[in-house]
Amino acid sequence: MRVDATFSATLLAIAVWTAGGTACAQFVAPQNSLSFEDKGTLEAIQGDAMQIRDSKSEPWLISIGHDTTVTVEGDAERDCLRPGLFVQFTGKVKKNGHLEEPLSEIEITSAQGKASLGIFPPDDTEGLKPVRALVAGSYLVKGKVATFRDDELLVIAGRHKITGSVSADELKVKLNLDDTSLAQPGDEVKVKAWYYDTSRPNLNLARRGNAVAETVTITLAKPLEATGKKVRQSERPARASSKSKVSK
Repeated sequence: MRVDATFSATLLAIAVWTAGGTACAQFVAPQNSLSFEDKGTLEAIQGDAMQIRDSKSEPWLISIGHDTTVTVEGDAERDCLRPGLFVQFTGKVKKNGHLEEPLSEIEITSAQGKASLGIFPPDDTEGLKPVRALVAGSYLVKGKVATFRDDELLVIAGRHKITGSVSADELKVKLNLDDTSLAQPGDEVKVKAWYYDTSRPNLNLARRGNAVAETVTITLAKPLEATGKKVRQSERPARASSKSKVSK
């Protein structure tokens, strides 16, 4: 996507400011910095920096580090659901691992470690251990798509194989990823970031604000289209959040 020259030139300054502090898993706000939390609109994104306009129409250049919590959410076309992707859904599962009813909603998630895969109580919000013995009941299923063909789905969820059909015309595919490359200008951005007083935006001087993001949530304005590009699922651990629970 096209990014103006001023945006590109400022990337170096942002990189120098954040260098050395982005490798930590736990975000640490820069010393003596100020908090900025707002919703706005994405104007451009390049690598680990994005240009947004906040709710007051003030421009910001936001740096995304390795310790920034990133969420990209929204809808996706049905054909985005492919083998190899990590997914989760809730549904009633028989003892043999087959879904009682066709799925009407499924969520594509970021890659998850082995300990996070399996079948869980449907209201699990605390990251509990997966259920070992499968008995008939309702579950939150977290796994990887093995096959998806002719409306039939096979998901490997830890030690369990979950099979079933999906609604032919009504399947909703949701996203909960951390891949900022899926974002486009016009998407909604919610950000919590940190900046210095001298780095706040100044419209009279035609100056953007500069900040380092602690959390970024991007909501896609349009459903993600199915293309030849593979959805990237990074190895960042998925966050435990009630938002990531989907229902049939």
